[in-house]
Order: sequence, then structure tokens, then C-alpha cells
Amino acid sequence: MPSLFRVRLRSDSIKAFWHRYSKNKAAVAGLTFLIFICLLALLAPYISPYRLMDTTGSPLSPPSQIHLFGTDDLGGDTLTGVIWGSRASLVIGILTAGLSTIVGAVVGIIAGYKGGVIDSLVMRSAEIVLVIPLFILAVVVIAFFGSSVVNTVLVIAALLWPGSARIARAEFIRLKPLDFVESARSTGLKDRSIIFSEILPNAMGPIIVTWTLDVAWAILTESGLSFIGLGDVNFPSWGVMLERSMHFMSQAWWMSVFPGLAIFFVVFSFNLLGDGLGDALSPKLEKLEKAEVERWTPTLRLS
Repeated sequence: MPSLFRVRLRSDSIKAFWHRYSKNKAAVAGLTFLIFICLLALLAPYISPYRLMDTTGSPLSPPSQIHLFGTDDLGGDTLTGVIWGSRASLVIGILTAGLSTIVGAVVGIIAGYKGGVIDSLVMRSAEIVLVIPLFILAVVVIAFFGSSVVNTVLVIAALLWPGSARIARAEFIRLKPLDFVESARSTGLKDRSIIFSEILPNAMGPIIVTWTLDVAWAILTESGLSFIGLGDVNFPSWGVMLERSMHFMSQAWWMSVFPGLAIFFVVFSFNLLGDGLGDALSPKLEKLEKAEVERWTPTLRLS
């Protein structure tokens, strides 16, 4: 019975979360588009019209029934490039945001839970990173160490971690003095158990929202770096496509428009997703809904 109760409780929690999330129609649209793009990236070898880097037509051919997005300067199909570019851009964005969120969350948890000198040192380090022009620093570092996917992910993640650290720290400072944490501490639980079983599950909402926003920021940053020639040409992303189109904008507008639109809609969708998750995971909404139920319950009973 206890296991069945936990399953039922988890199912009810998911339904309640989706009920709150689905109220934000823009967030639902963003999630739908991201699911479509993820499927596009996963199925790229099977659904792309041609193989990547193959010459499939005349160079700089405009959009047509054969090449829906036209061709590039080498005669490659632009639609094929956009489909395969989704895989590269999403991999870089998700890996970068995941790494920065994990590092930032760990640092923020230690700072928020321990406090004192550790908190001061961590936050001063985060503030030093935040005051540096991030894109310029990324350009300098990648230009020095070389443009590869690994270097791009590591550099952008190293610049993004302070945001996650500040969020995690703020949540732990807010939750640490609450009654349920004090009760757990009074039973003799160790700090590790209190952090991972009591505080962290209640702090995950803002951290997850930060991750979605970091994915968008990482995709934009990688695209910017690729546009100025610091992308990995062996792992062609949408940013690499934009860099190649730079010399042909007056002759072949489609080479820049379609990957540019892909970047815009994916980044915009991740921001919509973060906005929807922020609303759905906010504990304030649950309190407001309970207040509304209690407000209307006497009226319903009288009727």
C-alpha cells in the first residue's frame, strides 16, 4: 500500500504540474516546437533530403520544389544543413547548460548551506565572472585554445555557472531555516541527507528554469562565436551556416535566413519553456489556488 500511495501521489503531482503549465498557451507552444526540433535532430539521418556535405544541385540556387530552402555556395541542400545543424546546436546548448547548471548548483548549495567565509568567497568569485564581458572573454579563450566543440562547451559553461550558483544559494538560504529542515536536523540526519533529501527537491524548480534559459544563452553564444569564425567546421551548427552565408547575403538570402530563423525560434521557445516552468513550479501558485478553492467552497455548499 505505501508504494501504491507514492505512485498515486507522484501521478497526482504530475497532473497538477501539467494543469498549471498548460494554462500558459505560449509555454505549451514553445514546448511543442522544442519537441519537434528534438525529433528533427534525433531523426536527422532518416528524414534529411540528402546526405550532409553532398553536392545536390547548382550552387546558390534559390528555393524550389527540389530544394525547399535552396542550395549553398557549394551546391549543398540548405534544408539538409538546417536539419543536421539542429543536432549540433542542441547538443552544444544542452551539454553546456547542463554542465554549467551542475557546477553552479553544487557551488551555490555549498555556499548557501555552509554560509560564512565559504559563502563570501564563492559569491565574490561569481561576481568577478559576472562583471567580465562574457562574449569577449569567450572569444579570447577559444581563439587561444582552438575552436572545437569541447572547448566551446567548457568555455561557455565556465562563464554561465554564476547564474545557477546564485539561484541555488538563494533557494538554500530561503529553505534552510524552515521547520521541516529543522525537524530533519533534530532527528540526527547528516548534512548530506538534509541537503539531498530535504532541501534540494524543494529548490529544483528555479534551478531547472535557470537551465532552460542557459540552453538558450549557450546556443546564442555558440552561434555568435561560429559567426566570427570560431566554430567547429567539423560539427556544423546553425552558427557555422551563418558564417558561411556571410559572403553571399546579397546573392543568396536563403543561406542566412533559414538557419537564422531556426536559432530565433529555438531560443525563443526555450525562453517560453522557462517562463512556463517558472509559473508551474512556483509554490506561490499552489497557495493562490488553495486560497481560491477555500474562497468559493462556502458558496458552492450553499447552492
